[in-house]
Parts: sequence; structure tokens; C-alpha cells
Amino acid sequence: MRKAIFMTMSAVILFAFGLLQGQTDMDINELSRGVVKVIIDKTVDNGTGIVIGQEANKLYILTASHVIGKSKKISVRFCPINESNLSPRGDLYKGKVVNKTKFDDRVPKRTDTDLDIAVIEVELPSKDFPIKSFPPIGIGDASRISSFDKVISLCYFDIGIFAAENKIQMTPLEKKICITRDSISPGCSGSPIFDEHENILGIVLFTDVIGAVATKIDSILKKLEEWNENKRRIST
Repeated sequence: MRKAIFMTMSAVILFAFGLLQGQTDMDINELSRGVVKVIIDKTVDNGTGIVIGQEANKLYILTASHVIGKSKKISVRFCPINESNLSPRGDLYKGKVVNKTKFDDRVPKRTDTDLDIAVIEVELPSKDFPIKSFPPIGIGDASRISSFDKVISLCYFDIGIFAAENKIQMTPLEKKICITRDSISPGCSGSPIFDEHENILGIVLFTDVIGAVATKIDSILKKLEEWNENKRRIST
């Protein structure tokens, strides 16, 4: 029964992709191949991440630090709609945190004082190789976006990946982007946000009554460079 429900919901997710695909030139299915579900302590809907690097049989995933928290047990589930036999298809793998920022939930969230990101390493077994390369990640310029610009968020819920169109909101923040919270809910922390040219602008941190807030990609890249993660980064 659970399998039947999962298949039905996967069809709904694919249908949503189809609707969105018709409204944009973005290749949603291609972008979604790098989106993963981050599961902590075997609970449900913890967060989302995106593959940002690959080194031999190891993949490196960017997500939000608060998704990880203090947990030692981390699992990652890859995109379930991938039809290729050369890449993970909805399989669950163990992960470990290789870098994360300290996140203080006592700090007001709509400030630039905190940086809430983490990098997870997943080592794939030899039976899953060769894997198909993940799509290169184009880097967007968050400084050029304006209010009401259209962006796409990709969130991995328990039932699969959902692509939603959002709008940029006015914000005085330097390190963060504020967007409408359409279809962004618990489980979306760490979700990548893309501009209309398929370039990543940031990752979702949280939602509140005003909207959703994401960390800008340029702030993330500076921290990745400090961590020496750039050497593995998949980018255009």
C-alpha cells in the first residue's frame, strides 16, 4: 500500500514538474537530479540539500546547518524520479558532516549575523558506479535580482521533489534573500533557489509570516572557500 501511495505521489510531483516546465525554459528535471533529501535520526522531512561537489565515489552536499543540528546519524536520499541506471535513484545512503557553521537559534533570524550552512559527504559503494555526472551548477548573481523577479525553489518532501515558483521580496539584508513562501514549508530548509537561467542564488533557511529567507550564494561560496570545498565543486 505504501509503495502504491509513493508511486501515486511521485506521479503528482512529475505532473507539477510538467506544469512548471511549460511556464519556464528551465530544465527542472535536470536540475532536480542534484537535489537530495537529508534525513536525521530516521525521522521524516528534515530538510533538503543539493550536490555541489564530487570526488571519485564521494559526493558533497550543501544544506542548512540547523537541519543537521547535533545529530550524528545522517542519511541522504537521492532524486527518485531519475530514470538513469547510471545514477542513484531514490536510494538511501549514510552521510557524515565534514563542515558546518555554528547556528545560534537565539539570534533573530532576519539578520545578517549568522551563516547557516553545512556540507555532508556521502560515499557511494562500488556497486553504484559508474554514476552519471550531476549537472554543473551555474552561479547566479544575487546582487542583480530585483523585487518580484521570478525564482524557482526545489524542495524534497517525503513524497518526492517539488518545484515551486516564488517571487523576490524587497530586503535590506546583504547576505540573505527574501522570497514569497509559496509551497515552502518544513522540510524545505536547505532547498536550492535558482534564477530563470538555472543559476543557483542561494539555499532556503526558514519561513515566517512575512515569507521565506535564503542565504545568498556568494556568502556560501566564501565559506566554502574557507573550508577548501571549492576544489570539489561542480560548477560551470
